Amino acid sequence: AASVHAQNWPSKPVRVIVNVAPGGVAGVTARVLGARLTGTLGQTFLIENKAGGDGYIGFQDAVRSQPDGYTLVYSPGSSMMIAPHIVNRPDLNPTTALTAVAATGGVSLYVLLHPGVPAQNFDEFLAYARKNPGKLNYGTPGNGTSPHIAGEVFNREAKTKLNHVPYKGAGPALKDLLGGQIELAFDPGVGLASARGGKLRMVAV
Repeated sequence: AASVHAQNWPSKPVRVIVNVAPGGVAGVTARVLGARLTGTLGQTFLIENKAGGDGYIGFQDAVRSQPDGYTLVYSPGSSMMIAPHIVNRPDLNPTTALTAVAATGGVSLYVLLHPGVPAQNFDEFLAYARKNPGKLNYGTPGNGTSPHIAGEVFNREAKTKLNHVPYKGAGPALKDLLGGQIELAFDPGVGLASARGGKLRMVAV
């Protein structure tokens, strides 16, 4: 019986693949959790971003790894639940190829505007968007993410025409928003410090 007794886990470093670009909510949260888990469990949790392909590059890397419990994926829920419906990858469905272990939090979305958009509040933003169909571009962490879905639902319900610009993560989208390459974002929280600092204008949660 002693020879087949379950080993303590982890008994060696654990690799954690974050399937979006650095600088977003998933990447920041994974690093915070990784540090806490390292301290609590006594083994290093190595955080590695593998962005691209609407999250599928990270998924693919995890699926091809040794199935020994030492490779994890830390993914936004939208990559797990929404992306399989819009990405044509019959060879890889993350909901069946991977096993969900734990949910770690919920995310609110913030409508952040570049200061160049002539709107000080939500009503002014909505009026401007309706008067200028197709002239405003919004950035998201990628196709099928919750900010993308939120943007398209907003277009439908508010009768606006905002153009979707997908990025490899919330961090790159924020960078272009700050630089004025896009006018707004349905931001999962990475831009809050910039909004507090006056570099962006938040008009809705």
